Amino acid sequence: MKQVLIIQEFVPHYRVPFLEALCEALREADVDLRVAYGKQPGAMAYGSLGTNGSLRCGKKARSLRFFGGRLLLQPVLRRVLTADLVIVEQANKHLINYLLLLLSRLRLKKVAYWGHGWHRQQRNPNSLSAMAKKRLIKHPDWWFAYTSSAAEYLRSQGVEAGIITVAQNSLDLAAFQEALASVGDEELEHLRTDLGMDEQCLVGLFCGRLYRGKRIPFLLQVAVEIRRLLPWFHLVIIGEGPERELVEDLSKWEKGIHFVGAKVGKQKAAFFRLAQVFLNPGVVGLAILDAFAGGLPFITTDIPHHGPEIDYLENGKNGLKCGPSLSAFAGTVVEVLTDRSLHARLSAGAKASGQEYSLAAMVRNFKGGILHCLSIGRPREGRRGSALP
Repeated sequence: MKQVLIIQEFVPHYRVPFLEALCEALREADVDLRVAYGKQPGAMAYGSLGTNGSLRCGKKARSLRFFGGRLLLQPVLRRVLTADLVIVEQANKHLINYLLLLLSRLRLKKVAYWGHGWHRQQRNPNSLSAMAKKRLIKHPDWWFAYTSSAAEYLRSQGVEAGIITVAQNSLDLAAFQEALASVGDEELEHLRTDLGMDEQCLVGLFCGRLYRGKRIPFLLQVAVEIRRLLPWFHLVIIGEGPERELVEDLSKWEKGIHFVGAKVGKQKAAFFRLAQVFLNPGVVGLAILDAFAGGLPFITTDIPHHGPEIDYLENGKNGLKCGPSLSAFAGTVVEVLTDRSLHARLSAGAKASGQEYSLAAMVRNFKGGILHCLSIGRPREGRRGSALP
């Protein structure tokens, strides 16, 4: 039986269904998958599986961090030696990656990268980190690109198209859609009452990490401006993160802003059922798929540094991308909330997209890439570029 090892710094809770489904799918092809992972540090740890969590195909690993977490060493060499293919995150700070790329260069181990292609929130493309990432991009034997734009970037940098799998990064939308369907009208009425709303209120929703890249202060300003134009508008914010205190403070005296903390499962689904639109003025990530599952038009801004999942936004079909100014964003939200035909069209498009970007498709794509990589011989030198820097 072939052995595949995925090395992760940590496993976010939303990644567990994918890894377990991939493990089952590969077992059917006589391939054994193991995931080596550690615990996520700091304030973000609430959203990770951690070393005490449960992952059937998981192997817990220590995480040794240096220089304030800028470098990471996970002592998993013994597991690496028994694997036929090792899949690692495309991350400069992972010290194990440099050894793996050397082993791949020496034709001793097949190594695959899983990532974006470039750091999309990188402010300086000429930084040492950015240049190192770009230099190493052609050295793995295989690539699992998050989305089609990541694959396009890899090809533009000389990575051979034949060794790229577009993973189509996704979530367990089927489970979330079941949770949405399980929320009854009586539960929604109770939720409205708890939040001080009536049936005529229009609700915007934000769900995600509360950090700088999401433009949380801007989101709060937008909510205040929309309420000036539509006094019956309410904003519900789900999530945790460094800017939690800012959200909590404003929600205490601004009655139209409701902070409910982190929610999962049916509790989370109830807020999605309550809302009419999803507001995401900052960087776009996997939350766009939750919005689609809930049939919520996804509204964001035209800014740089979006995550690869921005590929899923079809402007005017399942959501809207507007200018980054306060007036542009607030005006767009008001237009969607007050134009019934526009809202209906975007909502229908969001639901259709929720069916397209499924976890099953991601598992199928990943499995195909793994089997293909395992089946081929050692890569040609021309695929991999010059020697390691």
